[in-house]
Amino acid sequence: MVKKILIIDDESDIVEIMTNMVEELDYESISFTQVKEALEYYRINHSDINLVITDSTMPEYTGENLSREMKKINDKVKIIMSCGFNLKNKIKDSEDLNIQLVLVKPVSIYQLSQAISEVINS
Repeated sequence: MVKKILIIDDESDIVEIMTNMVEELDYESISFTQVKEALEYYRINHSDINLVITDSTMPEYTGENLSREMKKINDKVKIIMSCGFNLKNKIKDSEDLNIQLVLVKPVSIYQLSQAISEVINS
């Protein structure tokens, strides 16, 4: 069964790059640039999503706020957060967010592959 990954980033170029990498790694992707649309999609389809990859800073929500909302829908949600700067120490202190990994952009396909594999198999 193909694993489904939900990608959320307010920058369409980043969404396109991440989508291409995820699909090159043989996962199915569902991508959004609008957080509210992504959250509504997740609310309806969360049982089909194996992993969420979200940006840490977006206009409507922070990645942390989005993670909290997703956890209310599904307390087993698995999240990888991507950011343009190093938030690892800040996010690691927040155990209530279900964020398993933080990736600092730009992310290589190798880094993404390792992160996805580690989180999905955990």
